[in-house]
Amino acid sequence: MTEPCPPTPPLGAAAIYNAATLTVSDSTLSGNSATEFGGGGIANGGTLTVSNSTLSGNTADYGSAILNYALLTVRDSTLSDNTATDFGGGIANFGTLTIRGKHVAS
Repeated sequence: MTEPCPPTPPLGAAAIYNAATLTVSDSTLSGNSATEFGGGGIANGGTLTVSNSTLSGNTADYGSAILNYALLTVRDSTLSDNTATDFGGGIANFGTLTIRGKHVAS
């Protein structure tokens, strides 16, 4: 099965769009909705680190918590109850992804 190709960034991003270097720590991103494409919580086209954070209840076509096109590291964070209409309810990854520590993806 072939997955549909996502749009070229910068599309989506209800809460945060990153095209540079960003660290999100000790934060909660909840209840965001990207009405087109992906990244209900975060759309990443740069270098992103998410640590000790919660992304929950976000919605998008894909990557409802995080849509990643570049470099993403998730550390000791919880991704839960995110909903994608196409794919990537927690994370839709089209780049480089590293997950360390506790994590829950749905």
